[in-house]
Amino acid sequence: MKNIFRISAKIDLWLIIIGILLSIIGVLFIYSSNINKDHFKYIKQIISLVLGIIVYIIFATYDYKRLTEKWFFLYIAGIILLILTLIIGTKINNSKSWIKIAGFSFQTSELCKIFFIISLTSFIDKFKDNVKSFSFIIVSLLLLLPYIGLIIFQPDLGTVIVFILITFIMLFIAGIKLLYIGTLFFIAFIAIVFSFTSYVFDFYNINNIFSNILRNQVVLSIAGIILIASGFITMIIYIITPFQSKRVFYTYIVLLSMGFGLFISVPMKNFFKDYHYKRLIVLIDPEIDPLGKGYNIRQSVISIGAGKFLGQGFTSGKQNRGNFLPSEDTDFIISVIAEETGFLGVSIVILLLFFLVYKSLHIAFSARDFIGYMLAGGLSAMYISHILINLFSATGLFPVIGIPLPFISYGGSSLITNFIALGILFNIESKKFTYITK
Repeated sequence: MKNIFRISAKIDLWLIIIGILLSIIGVLFIYSSNINKDHFKYIKQIISLVLGIIVYIIFATYDYKRLTEKWFFLYIAGIILLILTLIIGTKINNSKSWIKIAGFSFQTSELCKIFFIISLTSFIDKFKDNVKSFSFIIVSLLLLLPYIGLIIFQPDLGTVIVFILITFIMLFIAGIKLLYIGTLFFIAFIAIVFSFTSYVFDFYNINNIFSNILRNQVVLSIAGIILIASGFITMIIYIITPFQSKRVFYTYIVLLSMGFGLFISVPMKNFFKDYHYKRLIVLIDPEIDPLGKGYNIRQSVISIGAGKFLGQGFTSGKQNRGNFLPSEDTDFIISVIAEETGFLGVSIVILLLFFLVYKSLHIAFSARDFIGYMLAGGLSAMYISHILINLFSATGLFPVIGIPLPFISYGGSSLITNFIALGILFNIESKKFTYITK
């Protein structure tokens, strides 16, 4: 019993304390943001908080290694869950992402993040000796494909971006070559820029030879194929040359990247909707559509500025009470907090979020084995992605794509998922102190 006490005494409870504190802050400001509307939202959030603490206890006491051993089952279960969502799901805010259970709506993609992180962790652990190979990153992305493919059909672009960020952060901490990650991001950058540029020309009615060439999908496809072919020729030259030049190496990488980027930009332009592109334009200049797509960002920034240092008081925010701020209990809850508690209140919230990430990363880097390191790293990546996207969206530094702020934004499925992650992190940390006495 003495040994057990010594082991338990070393376990850090700060992570769950931070999670509960953030959740309480969330409940308070969900109440404040709905004081003239839906009084039951904060009650639903309290119920979700209680359920979250229950699932936290379950996962905190369940061996994470046994969890990762079930990775294939969880991977398939996640795909089935997303398929069921498309078939029997409920559409909310133009996205069929929820399944109704006993009067409660559950966003299945939230739970699927945990399933995917566990699955990718197990895959990386099994093939960690091949992590430097290009085939490793291709298979990793193939594991991701069914998840983002099904979520795209909902459609939920924000969750797709979170899945992609989680994947690349996990591959990065696994030790994959930065060249591979940089190349893939460069391809994505080229594809987005050319698909977006075409929309900008249409939006501003720009008509000249240059804009007409960039609008022409056939021209872009042919240009992409030519660049890809040039890249392959350069690659062959690099391989057969006795003295391999780095200049030639980087030339074929750039040519291939630009070629694939141009080629992908054609289907990408047809995939994204007008409102996606308009959000990017509004991000650059909110005054272009101040009463449409730019309205949310403008009102959010006004709310944040109105709070000054100490805020206007709990439930007393003029933007909030006047219903000027949209999605005030989800996407823009940090704006409500800023308006009502000012710089001081927001600083406390951001400090708590910082410690949440810091403690999560500390657990990852101090894990006793590689699989614990990867699993904690993946869960940390989930928190980091949500926090940065939500805060940047509320301040006009990133398009608004509906990503909740962990533990604070309204949403039972998000809150419960965050507590599951906390439970797994606690279990990983607790195993550091497990030892066998002779």
